[in-house]
Amino acid sequence: CAAPSCHKPFQIPTRSAKNTSTKTLDLSESCKDEMPGWLTELKQWARGEDAVSPPAAPGSSVSHVSFCPERQGKVPTNIENMVTEAGRMVMISQYNRALMARISMKRRKLVDHKSKAFSNAYPKKLNADYTDPYKYHPGNENTDTFGDDTEYVYEKDSGFQGAGGFVSLINFDRSKQAVLAQLTRLQRNYWFDLNQGSLVLEMILFNGNVDRFVYVAFIFKHDFSGTTFVNVNVNALNLSLHDPKHATTYVRYVLY
Repeated sequence: CAAPSCHKPFQIPTRSAKNTSTKTLDLSESCKDEMPGWLTELKQWARGEDAVSPPAAPGSSVSHVSFCPERQGKVPTNIENMVTEAGRMVMISQYNRALMARISMKRRKLVDHKSKAFSNAYPKKLNADYTDPYKYHPGNENTDTFGDDTEYVYEKDSGFQGAGGFVSLINFDRSKQAVLAQLTRLQRNYWFDLNQGSLVLEMILFNGNVDRFVYVAFIFKHDFSGTTFVNVNVNALNLSLHDPKHATTYVRYVLY
């Protein structure tokens, strides 16, 4: 785009049949960046390993052409390897950046069916007690290692509130494709089948407008009838309470 009109976002088709977008709020600041990686993917621009500045578009001069990628969430440098490269930040409700997540899952434990009338057809049955996501109950949990292409081992004293379980960490600094691939791997290895007794998704968010971290936990608990009970816990940490520039911070240290 020409510099005077670069403040408006627009879609550009690339050689790899993908669309990319340019956008900026501060033209002079954004255009200080080096040539964006997706520039060489454009059909109408020249390509070359030695290209260090935007080549001229047909009918334009180099001095009047400027590419200004959006500063938060640029297109990955290597479009072919988007799975392994960082992309746009994961935002929740526009202002909360997702930093990390942890999934803690417990599996139902099947017990021998003692009824003579049904034991032949149903040699195993579910225990009537639910799988507690808050506490470790070996009598109600299946702690055996499971998985096809990836083996998952039970981690005692780990996971949500140290209650044990099968744990998977999610790093949102990775690309969207990498996170989706991780979730797909969990699904492929039976994390979300009917053997699931409870599941807890914990997330750490950061809101820069109020300078606070937010802890959110989504707790799913299933009973033997198939009913799911859902709880949501939210806690916020006010960083200003521990600002070393304020005298009240040291007063709190003394009091606590």
